[in-house]
Amino acid sequence: MVGSKVSLHPMLLVWAMLLLGVAHESGAVDPAPIQPDGTPNVLLLVIDDLRPELAAYGFNQSSPHISNFAKTAALFKSAYCQFSICSPSRASFLTGLRPDTTKVYDLATYFRNTPGLQGTVTMPQFFKNQGYRVAGGGKIFHPGAASGNDDDAVSWTEPYYHAPDQRRFGGTANSWQARGEPEGDF
Repeated sequence: MVGSKVSLHPMLLVWAMLLLGVAHESGAVDPAPIQPDGTPNVLLLVIDDLRPELAAYGFNQSSPHISNFAKTAALFKSAYCQFSICSPSRASFLTGLRPDTTKVYDLATYFRNTPGLQGTVTMPQFFKNQGYRVAGGGKIFHPGAASGNDDDAVSWTEPYYHAPDQRRFGGTANSWQARGEPEGDF
């Protein structure tokens, strides 16, 4: 969309402000930010395929680093998703748009291919546009076609990180398979 002004969807702005406010109020943000201009550092952990069976949620599970982090961070105990599979839910969360707007209902549709959404600003892209260094790794957007086969590169200031042993989704592998017994090229 050449020459058109791209604005942040109001719901995404609410998420970004909530994230910054909760992080600051919880003490998760250092009161003396590293940024020279005084902007706070923001860390967003996205975990959707994990049941919260961690010690921080009252389960008998050894997770000392997450438990220590949870003592000073905002811990959300009621989480809801917009769709029952990850790509529509992730696209919705990261854009602030409902699945019926993004038209993402499967694991292959890229929201930027939906007419009228090519200039959509995602949450990481919003921070990038505000001058933040934005890095991603693991599974933020659904990998493969659902993120433009480049993990939605326009959203990041740094090349998206993939661990050397990270399984790439494709072929006959299912993205929702738990990593139990090794199979294939782990």
